Amino acid sequence: MRNSLFDWSELSAFYTEYSTIVYRAHPPVQTLTLTPSETKLSAFKVALILKPSDFSWFVNSHKRLLVKLILIWWGDPSKQEQEQELYNELNNSHLFTEVQTSQIMRIVDDLVDAKLISIRVEKLRILKTIVKLAGKQKEEVKRTMVKYEKGMEKMKKAEEQVAGMQGELLRLQPQLVRTSIETSMLMSTIEKETIEVENAREVVAANEYKANEAATKAQALKAESEAELASAIPALESAVEALETMTQSDVSSLKTMRFPPYAVRLCMEAVCILLGVKPAKSTNEIGEVVNDYWVSGQKLLSDIHFLAKIRAFERDSMSKKTMKLIRDKYLSKEEFSPENVKQCSLAAEGLCRWVLAIDMYNQISKVVEPKRERLRKAEMLVKQHLKQLEVKRKALLKVTDKLQGLSDQFSQMCQKKQELESQIVSCEVRMERAERLVQALSGEKDQWKNKIAEIMREDSFNVPYSVGFTLALHVFGKLPLDERQKNLRKTMISLFPKIEVTIPCDLKSLVMLIEDSICFVNDDGRALEFLTTQFEKVIVTSQWTETERQMCLTPKSVLLFEISAENEDVAKDIEQADYFNFGEEDLIIMKIRSTQYEVNRHFRVFFRTPQRGTVLKRSIIIDNTFSDMDLKKGICEKMGLSNWGQTLNHYNAMVASRTENVRKVEKTENEMLELLGRSKDLDDERAIELLAEARNLQALVAAQSKDISEIEQSLRAVEHKMSPVIEYSLKVVKLCASLYLLDRFYKVSIMPLVDILETKLVENISSINFEQVSLAISELYWEFLHHSLSWEHKLIVNHLLFNNLNAKVEKLETTTQNQRIFDGFHNFSTFILNCKPRQLILLKYDAEVYATILQFGQVTKNANWRVFSIMEHVIARLEKLADEPIWLLLNVNRSDQKTLSQMKTILEKLKLLPVVHLSFRIILAYSDEVDCSDELIALTPTRFYFSASASLVQQTRRILANLSIRPFLDKSQETQKVQIIRMLAFHYGLTLRRKFDPEFDVLVDDADLFAMLKLYQELKNLSDEPNEQEEMLKVKLNVIEPIYYSKTKNAVELGVISGMVQWIVEGNLSIPADTLLRAVIKEKQTNYEDFAHFMQSHDDSILCGSNSRISRQCRAAQKQESIRNMKRLMELPNDTPLPSAILGKITSEPKNTVIDVESVEREVDGREMQNLTKIVAALKMKFCLKYKIGIADVEITGEVVDDNYNVNKKEFEEIPILKITNCCLISAQLSQGELKEPHNRQYDHICVLLKPMKLSTLNPRSLLLICPTSQKSVAAIPVHSQFPIAHWQLRGAFVTTGRIIQQKF
Repeated sequence: MRNSLFDWSELSAFYTEYSTIVYRAHPPVQTLTLTPSETKLSAFKVALILKPSDFSWFVNSHKRLLVKLILIWWGDPSKQEQEQELYNELNNSHLFTEVQTSQIMRIVDDLVDAKLISIRVEKLRILKTIVKLAGKQKEEVKRTMVKYEKGMEKMKKAEEQVAGMQGELLRLQPQLVRTSIETSMLMSTIEKETIEVENAREVVAANEYKANEAATKAQALKAESEAELASAIPALESAVEALETMTQSDVSSLKTMRFPPYAVRLCMEAVCILLGVKPAKSTNEIGEVVNDYWVSGQKLLSDIHFLAKIRAFERDSMSKKTMKLIRDKYLSKEEFSPENVKQCSLAAEGLCRWVLAIDMYNQISKVVEPKRERLRKAEMLVKQHLKQLEVKRKALLKVTDKLQGLSDQFSQMCQKKQELESQIVSCEVRMERAERLVQALSGEKDQWKNKIAEIMREDSFNVPYSVGFTLALHVFGKLPLDERQKNLRKTMISLFPKIEVTIPCDLKSLVMLIEDSICFVNDDGRALEFLTTQFEKVIVTSQWTETERQMCLTPKSVLLFEISAENEDVAKDIEQADYFNFGEEDLIIMKIRSTQYEVNRHFRVFFRTPQRGTVLKRSIIIDNTFSDMDLKKGICEKMGLSNWGQTLNHYNAMVASRTENVRKVEKTENEMLELLGRSKDLDDERAIELLAEARNLQALVAAQSKDISEIEQSLRAVEHKMSPVIEYSLKVVKLCASLYLLDRFYKVSIMPLVDILETKLVENISSINFEQVSLAISELYWEFLHHSLSWEHKLIVNHLLFNNLNAKVEKLETTTQNQRIFDGFHNFSTFILNCKPRQLILLKYDAEVYATILQFGQVTKNANWRVFSIMEHVIARLEKLADEPIWLLLNVNRSDQKTLSQMKTILEKLKLLPVVHLSFRIILAYSDEVDCSDELIALTPTRFYFSASASLVQQTRRILANLSIRPFLDKSQETQKVQIIRMLAFHYGLTLRRKFDPEFDVLVDDADLFAMLKLYQELKNLSDEPNEQEEMLKVKLNVIEPIYYSKTKNAVELGVISGMVQWIVEGNLSIPADTLLRAVIKEKQTNYEDFAHFMQSHDDSILCGSNSRISRQCRAAQKQESIRNMKRLMELPNDTPLPSAILGKITSEPKNTVIDVESVEREVDGREMQNLTKIVAALKMKFCLKYKIGIADVEITGEVVDDNYNVNKKEFEEIPILKITNCCLISAQLSQGELKEPHNRQYDHICVLLKPMKLSTLNPRSLLLICPTSQKSVAAIPVHSQFPIAHWQLRGAFVTTGRIIQQKF
């Protein structure tokens, strides 16, 4: 093991990961406890079934290595182990019973016996699919059963709930009665108490009125008194403010006066009296004891609170006596005035003013005092009223509280009553809803029971369905739909004879069953149409570049990869990609080889290929070929839209509406079941609404089904009446779809062919003229197809379409009108002009007419060619080119992915251009010598085949239409026109010769003809009017030889060209065909148009230079071959390739017999001789060695001898002679030693004797012996003939060996 592909440490790590996977395959069992058989089977499952993403570094090379290591360790599993492996695969899924497991095992054995599967991998994959489909079916059954079982469970509980709600009603109703009585009694009490409260409120209101009235009067008195006193208050306040302006110095100056002025003394005495300060006793001058207020005043002024006492003086507390004293004794004196006092003392002035203000206030108070007395009485009265009011209010509050308690109790009673009523109403409503729901669901109950039974029945058919779908995918998917259904039905009957199951095999039923990659074969766009409805984005591509990889990141996008011969390796890599999870929730990793790419989580890979054979090994193959039933359905649909459209549109609308209503019924029913499953009770009004909605929808679906049934009967009647037209249309569509077997250029999708029938064909369904309708259908398809067909295939298709698809004819002929329609030169300009500026036109042309296409700008004024062969130049200049009135011709020499990608880039860029000239056209062209891919052809349905003309008439017209040559042709002299006609006939003769003679392979095209006429024009411009012989010699040397002789180096072909020049151009070869040639080319026929019309009515095959009888046979054989091809085309199915005679020339490899040239034998079989050149060289060498001469002086001559001629040993020793038997004489036959015209195309076998001799004059009447390998002449064989050797050169007569030359016909 140390010599294996990796060392022990790597192998150990590998085995560790392998063991982990084995453990995953058997979770209940530990890895170390597995038996050897189980371990081996598990390992094989890892190698063959599990995805490599389960390993960290598991790639395909490791996967193959693992298989080898398992085989080395344990050997190949036995049959018993393989059976155990299959049994374990089924048993571990836990989906099947023992009986079902045994049944599946038996089915696998039956499939092996029927040779539908063979290898173990196929068995495992089929079992894996069976398990996967069975699991999905089980999950779906379980999910559906849960819904219906919950619905049934809810229905069962409904009756119990109804009974419970009835008991609840019986319990609540007495409570409601009792509560109602109590509430009524409480209401009476509340009414009485309410009267008492109202009375108390009236008393309180009266007291409140009285108190308010007294308070109002007191307030008025108070306001009046205050208003009167307000006039004195400002003076008093002014005096107080004046006192506040007194400073301490003012007071000090005042109190320090020993002998104050009289005015000051008066003022101070008044202040002391007002403040209640008693006077001091003193003795005056006369000795009397008198009251001295000044001493008391000085003490008063010394008080620091003097001013505060002035401000706080109670002005309302002055007695009348005091005020009378102040007025009489002080205020009445003249000195007691602020002005007089001011003169003595400023401080005294303020005291004077204050005394005056107190007096003024006292006088006003006397007036206000009665009012104040009334105010006091009024306030006393208010207090009395308020006291009485407070008593009444307390009494009212007590009564009100009592009433409030009763009211609260009443509210509680009412609330309780309402709650009871609400409960009763709710219970009644719930019970009513529940009863209605139970009653409504009673009808659904039986239906649900039936559905549950149906689901159980389907579950019992789980194995047949899983097996059937698996067979449809893995075994019969490769077959077309009709055969798939037929074989699957037959197989299912044999596997399950007692069970009748129908497995749908169509595309829509199979694709979404599994997640494996699927390859669609013979798809006609239906796969893309279906995938578009299932996924948000479908990436259609034929390459795997960064652009596609970025698009794969789009959520819910899938890849539809188109397989071709060039991208098969890429397709295999994508198919074998591994997938594993990534940290991102919306992304997974796609690993191709060693490169990892991110793709969206729902990513899937689909493939599409037009061929059945595919390189894919893992993918499921589904053949998507249209069946006859599908085609008939599509034909009826399209034909009906235009001919019985009103009925059909109404039917389609009804079917669409019914489908939508059925979907709504299912949705409503599922929603109702989910609602019943979620809700705790069955009193949900929404469930009843959903049920009613479902019932209405079901009734509507039933009514619609009835109407649809009636319309279907009407449509079936119409289709039955139109059945001959439908059958004919089916045959025409299948014919058109099969044309690609003739040439892949004709490949057209089925649906565009069916869409053609969306045309008004009949005016009245009741009266149908089948012949007229069939003719109209044929004209539709002829108009669609004829531009894209070659000349030969136009003949076949035209005959079939306009002869009721009748292939049983003996001869195909074309009318003059058809020949003009068939001519691509005549129709090309009109076809291009009818196309749109941004529309790609695919042009295929025969190589020989390429020069005509390039010179089309000279042929028609509508064309202004720009020819490109390098796509990069077009991409860079496209915007400028598209703005010009040109026809852009893109000529491709190869069909590969690069060309396809560049063309797609050009088309995408062209779509994005804002402005494109109305006369702009883009044409993609390739010749019939290029093998164009299907992908390139599929770029556009707009196609034109510029085919070479089938007669000299069209070639002549094409040349005459060339504006660069026509002036010279018209101005030529009569003799020159005759010569030009001869050159035209010569060129066309070479074309026919290649067509009829399998040994003549010189390709001439329109470019050669144009060049010949141009050279002839230049020759005539330089000519000095030589004689006729000199002119012919110049034409041959200067015009014909430079163009045509350089086409080949084959001596026979050069002889044919030389003979045709002598015969047609020079007119000096005297042979039997001259009579026919002179009937075609007349010396007086100098009008090209007359010559063209003349040739149209005569057999122009004689111009090939062959025997006229053989020429006619060749032309007839060619027509018969077209008839045979047509018959084969009508008989073969769409997917069967046509015989090689249709597809091209049959080629066969010569027998590779090696001959020893060193020891030349005396006699050999010509059929086994491959290289005559070496044989001849050996003969020359022996001859030179024997006679001591140079090899340049030796030649080989041949002699026709009898088959019985023997080369004796003596003769052979003198001259090395070689007898070659079974040589082929081509285009001639020997009769009694004379060379004569053959009667048919059968080759004559002769015996030739070769011998070397010294160089001598060559016999002019000799045929060439051609080496089949080098195609060179190796010897000359003298012959006897009454015709000159130029005649046989024209016929192309020669002798060859080494192979059987295939005939074209």
